[in-house]
Amino acid sequence: MKIIRLDEELLDYFGAMDYFDNLHCLVHPGSFALGATMQREDGTDEPAAILVAEVEDDALMIRWLYVKSEYRCCGIGSSLLQMCFQEARERKMKRVLSRISEEYLEAAPEWDPERFFMECLFEKEESVMKEYVLLVSDLQTSAEVKKAARVNAYVMPFADLTEDEKKSVRDQVGKELSIGFDEDLSYVFTKKGECKAALFVRRYGRVIYPFLLYGKEKSDKEMLVKAAFCDLKDLDPVSVFRVESSTLAGEEILETMCVPNKKYLISYREARMMAYEKLLKAENA
Repeated sequence: MKIIRLDEELLDYFGAMDYFDNLHCLVHPGSFALGATMQREDGTDEPAAILVAEVEDDALMIRWLYVKSEYRCCGIGSSLLQMCFQEARERKMKRVLSRISEEYLEAAPEWDPERFFMECLFEKEESVMKEYVLLVSDLQTSAEVKKAARVNAYVMPFADLTEDEKKSVRDQVGKELSIGFDEDLSYVFTKKGECKAALFVRRYGRVIYPFLLYGKEKSDKEMLVKAAFCDLKDLDPVSVFRVESSTLAGEEILETMCVPNKKYLISYREARMMAYEKLLKAENA
């Protein structure tokens, strides 16, 4: 078994085990992914497990840990967890959180069944921290709204603007656009040279993640969001639109869409680094 830190060149190699597109979090500062490989009979290595973690407040949060079924119960999951705890230790963090979500339980196994390491460190009780909503490709938008969106010539992708128009929009929106965004999937509503509303998104794999909704009038933002999501749905019907209600933009988008969405409560198990230190001392005694 080999454990490696994943860089951009290796993400595709291990990406098949990232069932819920958690690798998109690697754009956030402090995030990282670990992969484990096992040797085949012919001497070549194959991906066997993956762990994705990011920084949340003062803690290291494990978003995803997956071990292929044929390699479970042989210590791979525990080894990845130990590497993750060592990372938190070197960063002088006091807590490690493990995420357990209903969406994983519904569709795929999420933790290595060999739970020794996890059960030794993580508290039994789970506490709900936040919730988010997946807007999947079967967005329910009325025919009237779709028709109105299509005939509105003022709504267009950011990429279709002229360079002068792009600069004008950036100046109006301000410094929040210092973070990169996908110009083809971000939409603006302009009228008489003024940016009335804008929806900026990023894309990670098949996940389209709206991160900023700009506009002064609620009606302008509502019209823009509905038009944008109609186009996005037709543009890439297999994509997942992930909107986190914990952000202001997310709350506005969810309120604006006014469609039935599937909500998942995300629970976390917490482990204190003191417990890890005690385990290390016991092993070295």
